[in-house]
Amino acid sequence: MNYEEIVCDLCGHNDLEIIWKAPHSEVQSVVCRSCGLAFLSPRLDESGTRSMYARYSQSYPLSYLLNPANNYWQAALDRSAFISSHVESGRLLEVGCSYGHFLNCMKERGFEVTGIEPSAESIGLAATHWGVENIHHGVFEDVNLPSEGFELITFFHVLEHVRSPMTLLKRAHELLVDGGILYLEVPNADHLPPTVMEYLYMVTCQHLFTFGTDTMKSLLAASGFEILVCKNHPILPVYASNMRVVARKIETRATPTQHFEVSREQMTRYHKGIDELGLSFRKQVDQWLKAGKKIAIYGGGLHTQAVLEWTQIGDAVALIVDDDADKWGCYLAGVPIVSFAQLLESDVDAVLVSSLGAEQVMYEKLDTLADRGVERCRIYGS
Repeated sequence: MNYEEIVCDLCGHNDLEIIWKAPHSEVQSVVCRSCGLAFLSPRLDESGTRSMYARYSQSYPLSYLLNPANNYWQAALDRSAFISSHVESGRLLEVGCSYGHFLNCMKERGFEVTGIEPSAESIGLAATHWGVENIHHGVFEDVNLPSEGFELITFFHVLEHVRSPMTLLKRAHELLVDGGILYLEVPNADHLPPTVMEYLYMVTCQHLFTFGTDTMKSLLAASGFEILVCKNHPILPVYASNMRVVARKIETRATPTQHFEVSREQMTRYHKGIDELGLSFRKQVDQWLKAGKKIAIYGGGLHTQAVLEWTQIGDAVALIVDDDADKWGCYLAGVPIVSFAQLLESDVDAVLVSSLGAEQVMYEKLDTLADRGVERCRIYGS
């Protein structure tokens, strides 16, 4: 893998304080001493980033994506109801529209919808299942769109992934009509929880930038936007730390202000929490190994992939259990994935529950095994 160092995307300075260094790569979490923007430098270069996304991509069964109770639908319903109180109609552009759940909700509210999405599979599903067809295949920087062509542009958990947030925001400014509305959501450094997934996003350079309320306001003001709403708004367990921002296009731009001390405290607290989390559940696993217990992990998704890579315990895990039948018979990091019924028939002695959003439900499902002496451990719960 090749890495690159960058200057601050907000103010252009290169006076950076190192907050954390990744254990197995050159990646570093830094804070700009001039303005307080938090980001990664060095980070993977563009080629390395493409390889990383190919490795850590996650797909979902069609039955899940169509289920109105899933996270995509619930988030889309919440977002569409909220933004409709600020913009009643018009032309909408969603950057990074995924499977089209939000576009479908806004289309039903009477908006003329356009999307941009790098995944051809996601675009096909949006067209096939809810008739959202005006989606461009590609990335925002490369798609040809009309200047001042939209009343509303949205970025949902996109800005932290891009190589230059300022570049994206300036282009959004060009594409909005006068007084047009920008609606975005990002992980909120003011409330960022130490989770396995947040650690994965940072160590793999998926989240290149981390925004607190202060640095987000400074970033938008420097890009020609007036803040209307900026608050933490949790959406489901997977978006417990979720900054919701609505801003209006204006013609003036402000000089970035200084928020170094606040950002340094936020990022230091976050990385300390991550270290403590890893030590906590690794301690339990080590105790199991010392006692000679046969270990299983409940959860066969990206969260478990992150746990295995973070803790290097793959050799000690006999089984991975998942409720998705499409995964049964597959392998994750060389470990076989089996059904819950197979877990009940196995001779495992201990189970680590690996999930962010469904941890409590999965933990309770293991009551039957606990009754016969099988130990269990949660990563987040007590």
